[in-house]
Amino acid sequence: MRTILLLLLLISPSAVASAAEAISPAVAIASFQQGKFDKLQKQAEQVGRDDPHFAAAAVIVALCHLQNQDPRKAVERLEQAIAADKDQTLQTYGKISAIIYPPLGPWDESYRGDAESLLDGVPEEIVAKLRTQIAEKPLDLSHYRRRIEVAEEVYYDEDQPGQYAEALVRIDWGLCDLTITLVDAEQTAATLRQRAEFWSERHDVTYLNDDETWAVDAEAADIKRALDLTQWDVDGLDDYFWALYLGDRSQEIQDELKRRETIGDAQWRREWGVRSNMQLLRYADAIFDLTAMIRELELDPQANRVKLILSLDDRARCRLNLKVYSGAIRDARKAITLNEAKSPDYFRYRLIYEAMLRMGDQAAVDAIIEHPKEGVDFPDLARRERAAYALEQGKLDDALQDYLVMLEKTDGPYDHEVVADIYRRQGKTELADQHAKRAAELQAALPDSP
Repeated sequence: MRTILLLLLLISPSAVASAAEAISPAVAIASFQQGKFDKLQKQAEQVGRDDPHFAAAAVIVALCHLQNQDPRKAVERLEQAIAADKDQTLQTYGKISAIIYPPLGPWDESYRGDAESLLDGVPEEIVAKLRTQIAEKPLDLSHYRRRIEVAEEVYYDEDQPGQYAEALVRIDWGLCDLTITLVDAEQTAATLRQRAEFWSERHDVTYLNDDETWAVDAEAADIKRALDLTQWDVDGLDDYFWALYLGDRSQEIQDELKRRETIGDAQWRREWGVRSNMQLLRYADAIFDLTAMIRELELDPQANRVKLILSLDDRARCRLNLKVYSGAIRDARKAITLNEAKSPDYFRYRLIYEAMLRMGDQAAVDAIIEHPKEGVDFPDLARRERAAYALEQGKLDDALQDYLVMLEKTDGPYDHEVVADIYRRQGKTELADQHAKRAAELQAALPDSP
């Protein structure tokens, strides 16, 4: 009995108050506004699932992850909060997000003209109004859905690379708002599909600087959840496959093709078989399907010529990887002949020159470089392939000679980097440093990239 009394005395009122403060929206808002929320996050993470305030604590932890630009963990925590207590989740998220949701800034100026009619007002005024509405009625999902519309329409201007950071903030908030609207069970499938689109948008913004594929993995997971709740059809499966493909998960595509054998026509299934086999480096299997596709397209007078050309391109690349060089050249040349649009065939010619070099016909490539036929040959492309092949073979002097010629025509950072690497391998440190410095200068002068 004395032990129990002693334990009760140790649980002081101040300790209870401290735990309550840790999940107080007012305390959370102050911490977020000050930009100092590490202590807040640690306190909120200590609230267990059996605590009546777990949902509020989980929302606070989610918003901490959001402020740290980790929407994966934010979404995961919000779903835990919803599962624990929907009303408490909405109350906490609504009160805090109404204050800390970022206002639109000057970077959104370019959208006003296009967005006004769709958003029915000036975007920043809409956001300000929504913040008030959500604070007053945090249980009203319509306000969150409206804020999602703004995030979707006013999030990213690909002509303004400096806006990428702002775009990520808007997309990440959209992901959290969409997760909050999952409390409406009747709209779960539609919300998951929309959230999948936001994951895709996030990947579009970050893919150049981010080798990770977690955003498209999250997109694939949401599409699958949505399809499981509704019906697997060809459009949904196609979206799911693209997310898997971008995540380098082609084996799962092949597994699904076997599992869902009644979905999609033969051509669609064959196309996905080709894509997945090529990503899995199963070039012989890809060639089998490509040959059947090419045969059907050639026999059909109404066939899509572009599809035929692209199929020939794919088979040429597969044959090149299997060292069937003459076949690769034939396919590439046939694709060039069929290209009535007369759009550039640069990559096809590069494949041809690479195949010629690998089959030992360097004399023919040398002739193209030294005596090109106008309108037929591309000597600069041939030189680039010859340089790359020489470098691969360890012929540093030959490669260096070609790269230096290319630098005389085009002062590009990549070629300077290659030349710097060659000079380093030759022990010519001073020359290597000169080209490395020039490469860095040219790279710094390029427009900002995401």
